[in-house]
Amino acid sequence: MANSGRELDSAVQALSDKIQALESQAGGGGASKSDVRGEIAAQTAPLGQRLAAAERELDTLMRAQNERQSDSRTAALTLALTNLKRAISDGRPFAAELAAAETLSPAKLPISQLTPYKDAGVSSLAELQNGFADASQKTIEKYHSGKSSGFMGEVLSRAQSAIQIRPADSTGSTVEAILGRMSAALKSGDLKGALMQGTALEDPPQEMKDWLGKAQARAAADEAVRKTDQELLAALTKAPARRQ
Repeated sequence: MANSGRELDSAVQALSDKIQALESQAGGGGASKSDVRGEIAAQTAPLGQRLAAAERELDTLMRAQNERQSDSRTAALTLALTNLKRAISDGRPFAAELAAAETLSPAKLPISQLTPYKDAGVSSLAELQNGFADASQKTIEKYHSGKSSGFMGEVLSRAQSAIQIRPADSTGSTVEAILGRMSAALKSGDLKGALMQGTALEDPPQEMKDWLGKAQARAAADEAVRKTDQELLAALTKAPARRQ
């Protein structure tokens, strides 16, 4: 492009010299004004074509540069989101990963909703699966202790809860059935399904409330990541096709 610019400068200077010479001829009577105008038009036509070609070349170079910058930014954002999703999946804090993704994104993304969890992180699915057994046992103990009284009643309720911690019956509205459906959903990775079943628990103990809170935070993180992926895919799909 630099060579083209120097060539145009030389061509413009040469054309200027020719025009001055033609004008001198017209002034001295060596040629008519119409002949001079025709000669000038003939001399300027190639220069106009070269200027138009130079403009097209400049436009192509600028477009290619913009596309390279866009591709580089998209690749960096994709990497930042990959790191963010890995941190969320592992249950680690993700303040740095979230900041990187937000800085590289040209618009606000659904992952910005995860700001309240960035410093502590959210529980991994494995952690929630491991913690569910204890929360379930406490839930069953509380349910049956409410129906018992006295020392023997407490002993019987604990014994009963230990036996029913893994209920076989997943139908019905008993606490064992509800927990059974929650357990089945959780084992299959369906966290939203487990939470939906958990809404049927009446006044669960604090252990189960804590577990439900952690599960809701994880579900919110998964949903934010899913929506972010959808938005980015839609944006890439709608991007105008590159000119050939």
